[in-house]
Amino acid sequence: MKNTLLGAALAATFACVTAGISYAHDASDTKTTVKEDAKSAGHAVAHGASAVGQSVADKSKEAGQTIATKSKETGQTIADKSKEAGHAVADAAKKVGKSVQGGAEKVKAAVTRKPDGAQPVN
Repeated sequence: MKNTLLGAALAATFACVTAGISYAHDASDTKTTVKEDAKSAGHAVAHGASAVGQSVADKSKEAGQTIATKSKETGQTIADKSKEAGHAVADAAKKVGKSVQGGAEKVKAAVTRKPDGAQPVN
């Protein structure tokens, strides 16, 4: 009976040790699997974020180019309109200047006496 009990205890101990080694091995495999899965998920997220970032950069670049083109066109239009307004102001100022000069000559002629003693002409 002692031999049977000793054999049973030995068998139970062997089973526990084997199960413990097997469990430790399974836990190590699980840890490795989880680590690899997390690594793969991290790489997938990083790749996705990179793709999204690149897409945003491309759209931003297109928007910037469109804005630059429209801004250039608007600036050219404003420059043209400003040039036209400047010419109109210059022409009006020239006309006013000629009118004032003509009026001033008439006033001068009316006020100054002729050297021969004649009266000024109205």
